[in-house]
Amino acid sequence: SYVKVFLCGWLFRAVHVSCRLIMIPLLLHLLAKEAYAALVVVSSLEGWFLLLDFGIGTSLQNYLSEKRAKKEDTKGFIKTGFFLACIACILGFFLLFSTLPFMAKFFLGNFLPLSSGKGLFAMGGVFLLLGTFGSIASKVLFAEQKGYLVYLMQGASSVLSLVFFLTYPKEITLLTACFALIGIPSLASLFVAFFVFSKVAWKAPLEPFVIKRARSFFLFSFLAALVTLSDTLVAPRTLQVEQVIEYNFLCKVFGIASFAYGSVIQGLFPVCSEEQALGLFTTVFSRIKKGALACSLGVVLFSFGFWLFSSTIEKVFTIELHALPIICFALYLCIRVFADFYAMALQSRSQMKPFFLLVPVQACVSLFLQYALSSFLGISGLLLGLSLSYLLTVSFSLPVLFKKRFA
Repeated sequence: SYVKVFLCGWLFRAVHVSCRLIMIPLLLHLLAKEAYAALVVVSSLEGWFLLLDFGIGTSLQNYLSEKRAKKEDTKGFIKTGFFLACIACILGFFLLFSTLPFMAKFFLGNFLPLSSGKGLFAMGGVFLLLGTFGSIASKVLFAEQKGYLVYLMQGASSVLSLVFFLTYPKEITLLTACFALIGIPSLASLFVAFFVFSKVAWKAPLEPFVIKRARSFFLFSFLAALVTLSDTLVAPRTLQVEQVIEYNFLCKVFGIASFAYGSVIQGLFPVCSEEQALGLFTTVFSRIKKGALACSLGVVLFSFGFWLFSSTIEKVFTIELHALPIICFALYLCIRVFADFYAMALQSRSQMKPFFLLVPVQACVSLFLQYALSSFLGISGLLLGLSLSYLLTVSFSLPVLFKKRFA
């Protein structure tokens, strides 16, 4: 089952990225650049909207996995998950519409008039909230070792979005494009929720202690998002329309490299956990160094290949690319690779306290540097700000902490 989930994950990623890249020239042809940039900004907020499950999904998955391992009844947890997902969705809708004017102006004010921005943000936000509701249900399938169904559904929804744009007439509105780009995948996720929660045993008892773990998961996810998603807060405020389009394209392309080394880290997690339990810290340290060096080399080679064919890519995707942002993206990923490997080693030993102390500091440093540098250097400044935030915090502190605690 784990192999099936892993292979489907890779397949989904390949299908998803391919479809999204093909959509770029189509959308640039169908929409004005300002409208496309606004649509890109809204879709990039998916990670923030996923936080509006308030940690319920991960908590639910953990409890279900534990109960399945012990062959205990899980009906009460699925019922609890459904009710908590509904409450989270209602709270999400309240937050969305109570802050709509401010959010629309903050994220889309540089690209659209306020009236148009509010309409786009409201529609995109509703779809993203429905996707968040579906993501909680998806955690149930992962706990049941049926995560491949989630990946297959996501891949199919990306294909449907692409088919929509390929077959749609030349004239298209921004809201229609929002439905195709964000709505179709969100509705597919909602379909997963109907599939999962249709099996709810209404007479089963509620398990309210799911909330206890959810709080910790939400806090950690929120702190992590302040770092990993901080660029989505800064980019709409400091980048020009063309820069937003270029940065979005680079994020999609380099997301392939990020997913590749992330899979290596995910695979090493249980190995490092077992080795540290046996006291083999020298072996773990050696494995981390070799893995990080190999993945960094892979990032460099990937970046060089991308730069080598950048002129061809520009023609195919009708997009303008520059060498310096490509170099800065490669630098950022190489720095992050080492930090992520040491973070994995500490987390596999359940050492979470350093992250609760370091991540808020890194988030503040990251937001300040990104805003300051991107105001003058555009995309390159944004990426340099991210890189420096890692170098000044976790990149040097995590290796020291690992050696101090375990070596």
